[in-house]
Amino acid sequence: MKNKTTAIAFGAVMTALSYATHQPVWLTVTIAALTVVLAGVTITRAVIHRDR
Repeated sequence: MKNKTTAIAFGAVMTALSYATHQPVWLTVTIAALTVVLAGVTITRAVIHRDR
């Protein structure tokens, strides 16, 4: 349930951002997805290094 709510909120924010910046929605979503992936990788690496 939480994931669905997060996805809806994420979609709403991305749509709002795309309108605000006058960029295509797909471009905004792509940039956001890359940002999320990078953040996830960074956090995962930090956790792995901390455990060692």
